[in-house]
Parts: sequence; C-alpha cells; structure tokens
Amino acid sequence: MTRTLTEVRDVLLDKARRRINPVVYVSPELLVQTMQSLQSCDRDHWGEAFLAAARPYEVLADEAEAAGRTSDVLENLRIAYGLCWLGRYPAPNSPGKQQAYKRARFNHARLLGMIDPDAHHVQIPFKGGPGEGRFIPAYLRKPAGSGVAPLPTIVTWGGVDTYKEERTVLIEPFLQAGFAVLSMDMPGTGESPIKGSHDAERLWGAVFDWLDERDDVDHQRVAIHGLSTGGYWATKVAHVYKDRLRAAVNQGGCTHYAFERAWIDTMDEGEYPLELPETLACAWGLEGRQAWIDYAPSLSLVQSGLLDGPCAPMLLINGVDDSIFPIADMHVLLEHGSPKSARFYPGGHMGPGNLAIPAIIAWLKTQMAMDR
Repeated sequence: MTRTLTEVRDVLLDKARRRINPVVYVSPELLVQTMQSLQSCDRDHWGEAFLAAARPYEVLADEAEAAGRTSDVLENLRIAYGLCWLGRYPAPNSPGKQQAYKRARFNHARLLGMIDPDAHHVQIPFKGGPGEGRFIPAYLRKPAGSGVAPLPTIVTWGGVDTYKEERTVLIEPFLQAGFAVLSMDMPGTGESPIKGSHDAERLWGAVFDWLDERDDVDHQRVAIHGLSTGGYWATKVAHVYKDRLRAAVNQGGCTHYAFERAWIDTMDEGEYPLELPETLACAWGLEGRQAWIDYAPSLSLVQSGLLDGPCAPMLLINGVDDSIFPIADMHVLLEHGSPKSARFYPGGHMGPGNLAIPAIIAWLKTQMAMDR
C-alpha cells in the first residue's frame, strides 16, 4: 500500500508545523501552496514542482545581496534551499529529483558560506573498488575562534533522506559545545562514493585515516553520530573501528527487526511520508519495494554475529513510539555485546530534538572528558 498525494501532504504538513525533517525551512503555508501544483507523487513531477517554487526565492536572495540586506539574503536562501531539499526528497532517484538535489547543493553552498565563511568543503581520498568513487565529499566546521588547536571531533551523517548538507547546517549546538564536526553522506546517499553493502563500513576507515593526518583534530577524542538509517552504520562502525573511537551515538537506527517483512509492510502506515522501502532499496543500489523485502533480512546485525563482540562506548537514542524503525531494534543492541548507554523518550522517530540533542552532547562531553 502507498499513500495518496493528499495523505503525503498531510504527513509533511504535520512535520512543517513542527519544523522537522524534511520541512525545516518551509512554512506550512508555503508547503501547501507548492503541493497544490502537484497532480501526483510522480518523482520527476515532484522534483520539478519544488524546484520551480524555489526559483523566486533565489531571485529574492540575489536582489537582497545586491542591496546589501544580509538578513534577507539568509532568509530567502534558507527557503530556496528548503524547497530544493523537498524537491529531491526522499531520494534523488529520477532526473527531476536529481536536478532538485543539484540546486539544493548550490543553495546550500551559498547559505553555508554566509553562515560560516570558515567552513571547509573537503574531498577525503578513498581507495574504492571497481565502479566506486575515489573521494568522500564532506564538510568540516569548527567552533568560532577555535584557531588551530586540536579539537574533539564528531563525524556525523544522516539516514537515507538527510544528507551532509542538512547535517552541516543543523549542527550548531555541537559547535557551541566545543566540537569540530565533519558531516558526510552514509553509503548510497548524496555524494557518497559507494552504495550500501555488507561491508560498506570500510568508508569510515578512509575518514579516520584522513582525520589522523590533521593537526586540528584531537586524535584521542574522535566520536561518531549516525541518525536514523545512519544509526545502522554507527553501530557497525562502533564495532569494526572500536579502537579508533572514543564514543559512538546511534540515534534511531535499525538493527534487526526493521529488516523483516512484517515490519517493512507497516512502513506506509507510520510517520514516514512516502517511499521508505523504495528509498532504503536505493541506498543499497537496489530498485523497488520487493527488492528491499528480499534483500533486507541479510542486513541483520544479529544474524551477522557482529553485535556479540566488543564496541566503542555507545549511546542509543530513540522515541519509544518510532514507526520508522522499531524500538525493539534498540533493545536488541542492549542485549548483545558490550554494555551500552541508552535514553528512550515518549514519541516518534529519533526522539524529540529539544531533549535528545542536549542529552547526546552531554554524554559526548563526558566521554570526551571535556568537563574535567
């Protein structure tokens, strides 16, 4: 079963009212106005509609920049970026959505340059296999005034629909807490050089090697933070690269039950707007719902045996009513391997940001011995 256009609009409208992914910068009124031009959820039609809605705000940003009105530039760039983000949502898996993602990156670059002129767009060398890329695009931001001193560093990434661009502009609380933050794409999303696979955690080996070469990174205080499907990779990385990490956070990730047919069949009934199985399939280089149903059970971290080994200190965060990935997947992690910390909140996927993010930061600061 898939949602109707009206149902998709209603789910997104609820998220717009709460200013949560993927409707962070678009008002409920503008969302409704834009979606009135849609006749269906056809991917190209969707991408083109949101891209068209973004163009007037790009023009307004240009005009404000020419007039020296910085606050107006920022406001209109955020809206344009937010509309393009919606245009490629949940994945740029058609020509129309790919165009929206390209424009989202363009507007993001302008926006980030104004928010933080010292932010660095980096290309991390990666020795990929045949058909894989040779660089990992990422963004590095550091707290204002931190200079060149080695900093505790968080490597962060989102899930199947939240890319490094979104993470880069939503990490202010971590910067204010004194962390440097490297934002990247998880396998199979954004500009990642590889698709998801049973060994795609090798991507992070190249990231850690690159961090080891930098003088502005405290190599004894590197942590990771993966959100949503990215929490799956955070768990794998915390086990495979445990000796290279001070701490790991899995916020709302999948582990075992989320990969079973019984759960996949419920995904269209919860808080995710549209095409979740199809978007998960895309991240692993597959096409369509049935392909995901067939492949997903092979990703179980219980069946792999990985969870029974030691891992870096890990914090698990989620909402107990998560309808995207079952809270039981968090319980599985608590039942295997190294002891872990956990904080589960009332509510849905990943827990309420106003509570979860401060809890994550406080825990990371403790693990990094930043308060001693």
